[in-house]
Amino acid sequence: REGAGVSLSCERNGDDIVLLGRVEGSVIGHCARCLETYPFAVSAEFATVYLPRARQVEIADGDDDDDALAYYDGDEID
Repeated sequence: REGAGVSLSCERNGDDIVLLGRVEGSVIGHCARCLETYPFAVSAEFATVYLPRARQVEIADGDDDDDALAYYDGDEID
């Protein structure tokens, strides 16, 4: 591995908590033809919105396949 970095920001909007981030780094790949190694860059951005678990019931009839939506209980996010 060449290295990696993560940036993360967190904002609160009422009871909703928004996490925005980016992961980037360089990894070593292997050529399938000659088996030589080569470095290449990878990066990904992500966003997740955490809502109070009590609101899960309100959204249950909607699209539950949203990976960018999560729920929390109390004062902590697990």
